[in-house]
Amino acid sequence: MAKKELIRTPLKTIHNNMILTKDGDIWAYYKVKPDEINNHNFTQRENSKNRKWNNFLKKTLSKFEDIELFSYPKDLQLKARFDSLWSEFSPDSKDAASYYANATTVKLEKELGMITTDAYILGVKLKNVLSDSNPLEAMKNTVSEVTDTALHFLGKERPLDFQKFNNVKVVEYDLRGAMRGVKGTALTEGEMTYLYRSNFIRGITHDAEIEALRKNNITNAILDSAEHPGFIKIQTDGEQSWLSLVPIAETELNATYNHYFELARNMNFPCEFKLKGHLLEMDGMRGFTERISRLKRRYQNDYAESTQSGNAASDKNKEALYALNRLENAIDKGEPLWEWLGCYVVYGKTVDECKRRSDSLIRTLGKRSVEAIRPAADQLSLFYQLLQGKSVKGMNKWLRITAADTIAETLFAVTNNVGNNVGWYIGRVDSSLESDTRLSSIAASRNVVLFNPLIANQGGQERAKTRSPHIVITGETGTGKSYLMNMLFLYSSFMKIKILLVDPKKEKRKQFEKIINSKYYQQKYPLFVEQLKKIRYTTLDVENEKNHGVLDPIVFLKGASARDTAHAMFDSVYPLQGKEEVETALLTYLDIVIDRRALGERVGMKTVIQLMMESEDQIVGKAAALMEKKINNSILELGFSDGSTEALNLQSRLNVLEISGMELPDDSLDVEDYDDIHKKSLCLMLPLGKFCEKFGSENPNEFTMEFFDEAWLFTKARGGKAILKSMKRTGRSMNNALVYGTQSVKDTQDENDQGQFGTVFAFDEPSERKAILQHVGIEDSETNEKLLSGLLQGQCLYRDIYGRVAKISIHNLFEEFDKSGETVKETASSQAERKYAAA
Repeated sequence: MAKKELIRTPLKTIHNNMILTKDGDIWAYYKVKPDEINNHNFTQRENSKNRKWNNFLKKTLSKFEDIELFSYPKDLQLKARFDSLWSEFSPDSKDAASYYANATTVKLEKELGMITTDAYILGVKLKNVLSDSNPLEAMKNTVSEVTDTALHFLGKERPLDFQKFNNVKVVEYDLRGAMRGVKGTALTEGEMTYLYRSNFIRGITHDAEIEALRKNNITNAILDSAEHPGFIKIQTDGEQSWLSLVPIAETELNATYNHYFELARNMNFPCEFKLKGHLLEMDGMRGFTERISRLKRRYQNDYAESTQSGNAASDKNKEALYALNRLENAIDKGEPLWEWLGCYVVYGKTVDECKRRSDSLIRTLGKRSVEAIRPAADQLSLFYQLLQGKSVKGMNKWLRITAADTIAETLFAVTNNVGNNVGWYIGRVDSSLESDTRLSSIAASRNVVLFNPLIANQGGQERAKTRSPHIVITGETGTGKSYLMNMLFLYSSFMKIKILLVDPKKEKRKQFEKIINSKYYQQKYPLFVEQLKKIRYTTLDVENEKNHGVLDPIVFLKGASARDTAHAMFDSVYPLQGKEEVETALLTYLDIVIDRRALGERVGMKTVIQLMMESEDQIVGKAAALMEKKINNSILELGFSDGSTEALNLQSRLNVLEISGMELPDDSLDVEDYDDIHKKSLCLMLPLGKFCEKFGSENPNEFTMEFFDEAWLFTKARGGKAILKSMKRTGRSMNNALVYGTQSVKDTQDENDQGQFGTVFAFDEPSERKAILQHVGIEDSETNEKLLSGLLQGQCLYRDIYGRVAKISIHNLFEEFDKSGETVKETASSQAERKYAAA
């Protein structure tokens, strides 16, 4: 039978954020809020390492004998996050919203296990409270330890001697202040208890709040390191898991870009990295200095031999000399040196799962020229060594001696998170530069992305870089813009939001009704079908005379807004450039008609034309006659009327507005090549934009959203940009958000209109890569242009309201959602192409 051992632990007791060990050491622990930096923002990442952590190690942590830095996957508590979102669900959609919130959690947990986010902890040994005591006091402490052990087995505890903690009160207070400079805050006693307890429940289902209360039963677990050498079986509370500790054994001398913490974060399974360091005393450095000199002479000789033989020195040789010179300079300057242990922690439900994961980690490290091992005989001792409150002083394996800058190179407390803290799941962060397939990128990531359309418009978001609720989705056709917009529309429909989706192509009704009328979806996804049935469609059809004039700006707008929109529409029908006489008359009569409408007369755009036709100026009259001919019996009658029709008024919560007979030009077509129907369709986009603005501003106490794809068309018509700018200004003050889909990032802003979109989803557009990088706010570099060029369909750069940017893979969990957003039907040929892509 395999030998089982009760855990040996250095812990004696916990008080606030501190622990007292059985050796008399007091350690203090702090949670560190990470810097959230895009993987490809090189300068910001280097600043985090060098200006922040290198300096902090040298100036602050070098005052202490021992430190530890570690990361661990913290439960994201996705179910609790959805529970907090429940109050934002619309009363008419609560059943569907609750179902999809719960189904999201179930599906993600089935795939990923516990859904986690990375937490970062820094521990510092403040003092050994026995170091200054006399032999008699030391003997008393030994007796005390024996007594404590006896009381523990009897189920009793001796009252805590707080004086020991009071002895380090001033030191801890000063350190707590210094920690604020690296965004560190002291753990609570509950957090400290859970942190210690988490060592013994890795990979085991648990409730963090309950475990945080187990201060007096903190090490309740049995370890078995004999059953499978190289692994530890943890047994506690009737459950078990398997653990493997993987220390770093050998690395190249130049440790630049050895981002050990980042690697742990990027593994597609729970993975921790622990770094424990002991400060070396300078008077004991002589032997180490001589060793550096010998190594340096060896590499210098190799370099000289290569040069003399006419061969170039290897990169490895050059990098080794560079690293040795840096270390030698650090010693000469009296900079602190640390001996430290770096070790990964991997776990799984079975020993086979744990083995697969640790093998994957070792291979990944090997590709970085880092040798990591899974020691067969030292797992238990390593486990004990890695517990909080244990120093690496005196260890004889896996230690390396470096300056502070090498520890900073591990990239502690830097993440690439993006999205909202509470919201709907829309995909995963992809940390790679290039992806094989979108699905493989999703499978390789544990970093989930949540999105909540309501957050930007609500207070209390101190970290937000913008208060704009507007969302822009950019990219060339076929990249995934419309698919993402459909996802956002469906998830938003569950919320307390009044929504208008403008669908000039009449695609949505077809897509949604295909689901509604399918017996398969009716039986399998009844809540989704019922949700789609809540959508009200308003079809503007010129064949129906009741629709004539519903988009007449004189009918549904007032004052300057009506005048500017009407002017732009007339200019679309009859270009006014170089025709000052006609334009002057048009504007004069336009003012007259708008004033008459304000006084209650039923007049409209056709009234303006009638007045112009009655003009004594023949040029004006002929122009009006031509306008009338272009408008009559065409789709333009939706926007040109005599004013007798009531204005369009949408009362439902979920609305889709579609127009029959509208034919939008292809985005690649030049304006000069538009045919007559294209120009007329473009003209109607203008009042549609103004109607969206009106929809969003009618009730500032009600949150509204407008979804407007193909919005690039606003840039093609005179007055269109002004209307778009006006739509964007109907934002936070009116509780309104515009979701704007367009081809080009250049369509989103001009030099006088910066920052109107708080959230950006940028799909690739080959001709605009530099502009895209600038727009989302990451460095314009060859690497980042390669990042953009490597984006696959369904991948984009996402900039959230906090200014964070990451490459994400859009991921939809639900078949019914996927079908409802299907724009291109897969054919037999496309299926075969995909099937044999890897052949």
